[in-house]
Amino acid sequence: MRLKRILLSLTAFVLALSSALPAGAEAFTIPAANTHKAKPSWWPNGTPAGKYNVRDFAALNGELWCIYVNGESSGIAIKLINGKTFEAIKDININGISGGTFPLACIRRMGNQIVACNAVSNSLRVYRWKDKNSAPDVILSLDNFMALQGMGVWGDMNDGKLYFLKGVALNEGSTTLCIFTVKNGVVNSNPTVVNLPDAVKGSTRQYSITSTGDGNCWITTNSCYGICVKESDGSIVKQFTGKHLGAANGIGQKHFTFLDRKLAVSTNCCADVNNVATNNTATWTSPVMGLIDYTVGVGDNQTSVIPTWGSALSTLKQNTIATTGADYEISDNGNRLDVWGLDPIGGFYHAWYMHTSAPGIVQNFTATARWEGAGQKVDLTWAKDGNATSYKVFKNSDDLESATEVWSGSGTNCTLDLTLGTGLAHKYSIKGYNEGGESAQSAYASTFDAGFGAVNLEGTIDPNDTKKAKLSWNAPANGTLQGFEVIKRETKNGSDNSSVTTDTKIADLASDVTTYDYPNYTALVTTIENGITYNTSTRFLVRAKMAQTITTEKGEQTNEVLSNAVAPNVPNTPYFTSIVTYKGRRTVALTWEVSSTTNLKYYEVYRDGIKILSNYEGSSYIDAELPDGNYSYVVKAYYDEGGETVVKSSLPGEASITYSPDVTNYILDCIYDYPIMTQDEWTAAGSPADAVVAKGWFANAKTRVGPYGAPGDVYRQAQFYNGKWYIAQLTARTELVDGTNYIPNSYVGGDEAGTGANKEYKDGKWKGHIYSIGADEATIKTIGNAGDVVNGTYGLENQSIAVDGTGKFWHRVTNGGPLNSYNLYYRPIKYLKGNIELTYGGQDFYYYEEQGIAANGTQYYRTHYLAAGNYDNGNPYVLLSMNLSADVYRVDLNAAGTAMNNIKKFVAPYEGMTNPKTGEALHPKGTTENYSFPVPGRNGAFIQTVRSIGTWYVDPSGHYSLMYDATADITQSGGVAFTYNDEFFVLHPSTVRSNNPGYFRIDVAECGEGETAANVVPSKNNLIPCVGNKLEEVSQFVAGNSNCSWYGAEFSEADDCIYIYQYVPGVRFAKYRLYKRDAYPDVPVNINITTGYDDETNLSDITRFDCKITWQRPSKKPTDQDHSFGLPGADIVVNHYEVALKDQSGTVLNTWKVNDVADVSNVFTIDYNQNADGEFFINADMYTAEIVPIYKRVNNGTLIRGGMSYEVDQNDYPAAIGEARAYIYSGDGAAAGTYRVDLDFDRATAANSNEPVSYFLVEYSTDGGATFNTLNKFNLLKQGEDYHYYPVEVPNGQIPEGQVPGNYKFGGSDTYKFGIDTPSEKGYALREKANPATDHKCVLYYYTTTNPSGYKYRITAVYASTNARIRKTASTNAENFNGGTTGISDATGYSLSVYPVPATTAVTVTSPEAIESVRIFSTAGAEVARVAGEKDYTQSVDVSTLAPGVYMLVVNEQAPLRIVKK
Repeated sequence: MRLKRILLSLTAFVLALSSALPAGAEAFTIPAANTHKAKPSWWPNGTPAGKYNVRDFAALNGELWCIYVNGESSGIAIKLINGKTFEAIKDININGISGGTFPLACIRRMGNQIVACNAVSNSLRVYRWKDKNSAPDVILSLDNFMALQGMGVWGDMNDGKLYFLKGVALNEGSTTLCIFTVKNGVVNSNPTVVNLPDAVKGSTRQYSITSTGDGNCWITTNSCYGICVKESDGSIVKQFTGKHLGAANGIGQKHFTFLDRKLAVSTNCCADVNNVATNNTATWTSPVMGLIDYTVGVGDNQTSVIPTWGSALSTLKQNTIATTGADYEISDNGNRLDVWGLDPIGGFYHAWYMHTSAPGIVQNFTATARWEGAGQKVDLTWAKDGNATSYKVFKNSDDLESATEVWSGSGTNCTLDLTLGTGLAHKYSIKGYNEGGESAQSAYASTFDAGFGAVNLEGTIDPNDTKKAKLSWNAPANGTLQGFEVIKRETKNGSDNSSVTTDTKIADLASDVTTYDYPNYTALVTTIENGITYNTSTRFLVRAKMAQTITTEKGEQTNEVLSNAVAPNVPNTPYFTSIVTYKGRRTVALTWEVSSTTNLKYYEVYRDGIKILSNYEGSSYIDAELPDGNYSYVVKAYYDEGGETVVKSSLPGEASITYSPDVTNYILDCIYDYPIMTQDEWTAAGSPADAVVAKGWFANAKTRVGPYGAPGDVYRQAQFYNGKWYIAQLTARTELVDGTNYIPNSYVGGDEAGTGANKEYKDGKWKGHIYSIGADEATIKTIGNAGDVVNGTYGLENQSIAVDGTGKFWHRVTNGGPLNSYNLYYRPIKYLKGNIELTYGGQDFYYYEEQGIAANGTQYYRTHYLAAGNYDNGNPYVLLSMNLSADVYRVDLNAAGTAMNNIKKFVAPYEGMTNPKTGEALHPKGTTENYSFPVPGRNGAFIQTVRSIGTWYVDPSGHYSLMYDATADITQSGGVAFTYNDEFFVLHPSTVRSNNPGYFRIDVAECGEGETAANVVPSKNNLIPCVGNKLEEVSQFVAGNSNCSWYGAEFSEADDCIYIYQYVPGVRFAKYRLYKRDAYPDVPVNINITTGYDDETNLSDITRFDCKITWQRPSKKPTDQDHSFGLPGADIVVNHYEVALKDQSGTVLNTWKVNDVADVSNVFTIDYNQNADGEFFINADMYTAEIVPIYKRVNNGTLIRGGMSYEVDQNDYPAAIGEARAYIYSGDGAAAGTYRVDLDFDRATAANSNEPVSYFLVEYSTDGGATFNTLNKFNLLKQGEDYHYYPVEVPNGQIPEGQVPGNYKFGGSDTYKFGIDTPSEKGYALREKANPATDHKCVLYYYTTTNPSGYKYRITAVYASTNARIRKTASTNAENFNGGTTGISDATGYSLSVYPVPATTAVTVTSPEAIESVRIFSTAGAEVARVAGEKDYTQSVDVSTLAPGVYMLVVNEQAPLRIVKK
């Protein structure tokens, strides 16, 4: 037992000893090889020794500053020497230093400068050298200060101390310690004076002082080995004995710490460092340097860490000098120690120690494979280890069981050869070595073979040939290329969730060919086979064939490089990625992409040429309620390029609908859609009744928070429950920052005392609340003036809210602390309402934020939005989705919702997901404002959205099923899940922009075998687009910056429908109804656009297009024809019909409300062709008639919209004209210079156009057809005579310029709408003088004195001239013929005549000779009128002033002609 106690005591002592030592304080001994002593050649020699010596020295940067005494005081100098060789370097400048017995007696290192002082004088002088090249300056000068021989220093010239012992007389020794402070290079000349104990006082005047920096200092004199005293009162702390020190004679001593050891270098006379004697003070001979370790303590615990020197440098007695010297330096990051000792007449001792240990594990060891020529090298690099002097690299076997040395050296990198295509990784390890041993093995560095480099394929469409795909690619950067293969990849996806991909090689190309054109390319083909719709998409790849075989990072051996797959497209032009129909359903699901959305404004979608979507921001759409038939779709993308709008159109995509009554189709009906408007916006819009005005407590509903905020900031989250919206209010503050339109971020700021801005906050003026408001169409418009305060909390704690299925609610509570935006706004959730503290794994979410914020950024692990649900037992849970993370936590609460029972973490499996455009891996952290919402009735299941990554269904156990990954489906968070009609539905936002104004889509999960609405797992493979909302253009406005929109779903048993409620922060409140189509059947509609005429009997001219819309009452089934559905007496009756007519752009032209008629045979008819201004507005575009039957539920009077049906029609007519000919005649003799042109043309054949023509315009060109002018004077022929009759009376009897009447008879056997075109009214210009055998009948002729042989003549048929909307023209150029030269009478062809007879206002006179005069006589022979001739062959004569009767007209005294005046 006694032995055991002894052992225990020894163990306790050792433990106590080890615990008292600093960490890492390992003892060391300087090797003998690291010692050196010498007397250099420059040493002063002479006698007596007191006048020829080195009195003191100081070490700085490996060099020694030595006070050199060579005779009298005038021989004192400072010599700078090398600290290792002791060879002289230079003499230091001591200009200005003189006087006294010892002008320089003591020298010390102070920081990186040198200070020295005089001694044995009644005046103290201290000098300072800034560096070895500078002159000294005096830093302390005191008279009447008995300076003994010595000095101590601490710190540097900016913050330091000078220590001196002050005596009464030169040989009486010290009495007090004087401490001078140094600040910023200035010495305070008023010292702190400390009385010394008797043990320090002595009869010698030499000393040295070392401050330990902790309020103590060591004093050494020739009468003590070293005493440590307190600087405050001089009391003794500890003191050396003579162990390992020899005699007390010798004042060279410095104390310091090295490697956590307390050391003192000391030079004493008669010293043997291994001598343990403590009393050897008899002599002044043989000074030797020692190094004492007193870490454990002084006295017997003093140890020597330096070997014996063997012999001293000198043995001459030195009592006349009575001083020695010592100093040290620590370098190499604290690992090297140099110590020096001074024998004033014998030379220097020098010893050094370099701390080394076995090298640590080599860090940052990496292996990188690279190509070099046709082979590969591996570059290995590592970080230099401070202790290692060399390294060895090993090649490890694949199983790591063996290693072979492959390189050794002292560098930090090497390059080795690689063997390619082994199918294995190349694995290496490394060790570091030094004299202390070797390191442990490093972590393995491994690499597979370097790749050949990527082949990047690009594909575009030839702008001149939209069927030609143009491919281009690059060659791999490395390896030996042998050639390329071009591959066509066709992926056939069926609406039955089948998918088959087929790769076909279409070309082998040489290694220098990097382009290929593929003809007849179609990106997407839609086919229907056995009722299944298939979308076959075509993409291209290029395979590079290589000469080498390499091992990839997946461990696969390959000798090829496969490019990315591309679907060529015109840059920025939209292209369909899928067009899907579903068996039996009346919907087409469209998705499309563009190569870039930069500067994209919006999309338009066209079905069969008719615009069905305007200003659309999504990239998918569900076209619903489609009748059976084939459809063609086009998407147009609108871009803003430098202020100009540029439109890009997709290629058409096809779809086919075949409805089956066995499949339930659904209708989404908008009940109300109220924009949120400020008071100013509402007033400017004319105070619309259907709007939510931001007023009262809701006044800041569209106010931004901070300069980068957006409308809706103050009310970012709402939850729907039991007919009400529960809305979280961030702050009640409405005051804006001066000159801005936003509330300051500092609305939660201010001082903690609650004054200034913060006082407003703490007094409750800006206190946020949670409000509830009824969601029905009447109550929601009263928001701001109505609504209940559910809870009042402070500020950003109210940004989020969760409500479960029983009405319990929670909001987030952040950590306490200063009310600044960082602590509250960007931080994770700390508590749930009621101080429910949230922890996971024993840590709160602030801990996890700190772990990941550096890598992921501000807002990491912040929770923007909450959601709550209930387990089957009724207990609630809250879902917390984390920002910049795929993590979501389900917090299980007790039944009361007041305490946390459990918390479970879920992580979305994003690994392996890629960007569908680029193929690149998706960023694992996603973005901010992620959200998860519960699936009711599924015991903890939920749907999680990690924005920009994907949306998953998560079952109660945590199994994930991917639902959505298309851009439009994952850009915004939000949604709701519900069951209706024994089917499971998911509603989610649909947009390519986070600031979605309110677009959403509802999908139905198709049940597989054995599945029901209660257990079907919604996934990408079974979700069928059902319906989507479509915002009218007038209600589309700029959305706020909320990246989530809020929805509620509520079943109405009375109306057998789902009511859907929507809140988009800062944008809108809306309510929709989802119901079964077959409960409220649609009504087929007919539209017929026809041509209208001025005279419906004769059809003489087109004036308009007419529209007729007809329909009959609904049938019980689509195939019924009894039209008896919804008659009075049924539970559901037809109330009325809403009919709309839309143009090709989707604009509503007119609407009608038509009451039902309870007659199964009644045909409802709407005739429409004029707008409100009385204009015939219908043109050749397509028009759509839409009809919606409005039903009424008899039990409660609710009106419900039935299924919408539509039909499209358009009307047009062809414009055409027959051939034309021009015959040109020239006169001779007296008629020389006169020309006649006969123009003949024909109406178009009935096969080309059987519509009436308004008129034919006659034009001529004198410049070869560049420009045309109207022929405004000609003679129109009718049955061989000049035309005397025209349907409209024209002044002077002239027809309109250049116009031939449209009802002119051209002859021929065709039958037109207006009848036959006979008998022909064409005739000969020469009439009775014509020779039918050689002359040509024509429609008109005219005379001219300008040669028309170079003219061109154009005839234009003008249709519907009175209606610019449907007006058309068709033109033909006449072929010119030379008619020859004839006499004047032939050229003119005029006979003496007058017409019309009878006349009312004027007659036309023709003459075979130029008309000189015209006279009119009464039957009595009296001249009643005379008119001067115009020297032409035809002339109009006014007879309007004549009285009615018969007159005779005489031309140039020719035979009189009879006329009759009416």
